Amino acid sequence: MSSSESSDTEMIDRKRKKRCPETWKRNERKKARLLGSQYTTKTGKIVNKREVKADCTCKKKCMTKFRTEEKEAVLRALYEKGSKNEQDVYLQGLMECKPVVRKRPNKEAREKLRTAKNFALKFGRPQVDVCGQCEELTTKLKDSKLNDNAKRVAAAELMVHKRRAKKFYSKLKEVTDLCHEREDVGGIVFDYIQNMPLPVIPVQEMFYYRQLRLYGFEIHDLRNDTGHFYTYHEGQAAKGPNEANIITFKIFDGSV
Repeated sequence: MSSSESSDTEMIDRKRKKRCPETWKRNERKKARLLGSQYTTKTGKIVNKREVKADCTCKKKCMTKFRTEEKEAVLRALYEKGSKNEQDVYLQGLMECKPVVRKRPNKEAREKLRTAKNFALKFGRPQVDVCGQCEELTTKLKDSKLNDNAKRVAAAELMVHKRRAKKFYSKLKEVTDLCHEREDVGGIVFDYIQNMPLPVIPVQEMFYYRQLRLYGFEIHDLRNDTGHFYTYHEGQAAKGPNEANIITFKIFDGSV
């Protein structure tokens, strides 16, 4: 090789830049993020050093179960790892697998939700023997044709009605406790149950016939926690306050 050729080769080598990935800004940011140190992003935003922050505000209060020294030790052990894979292995070792408590709805459940939302169809057991006034006031609140004043009146009436019902059940519990505590106090509650058709047979023709109704009347003794049940069909007597008084009198008289 001549002297001219060797000089040209040396000049070309001097012009070429050697690859040094450690000095690249992108890799410097990756390394700083891996070590938890402060670094500047590509857009110029400064990311502070990773440190132990204040306790979380979740319901379980997870961070309050550890001391500050324990938090710092975990953070220090994490950022002392040399690579991202080592950090992942370390974090996986601190985790515990538990069964899923709440799962995502499957395709069938999502379809039911979509149908119920778009077509106002309900799935599940239908409600029976509901309060007539509650149903009426709830229907008024859902009526799009009523103005705001009418809905406010219906909402107020529904609130008063529910407070009265709550007061009734509170009084019932108070009387029940009083009957258990004192010997000179007694109490009863009575009510009709749901009408039962007779006969109960799975025949198609019987569905369209007028069936005999069986009435059920129950009286419950709050002191002894015992009940008396009386049944009769509509051919024997009607269903009203007179019949309720007669049955109550007969039960306490001992003739039933």
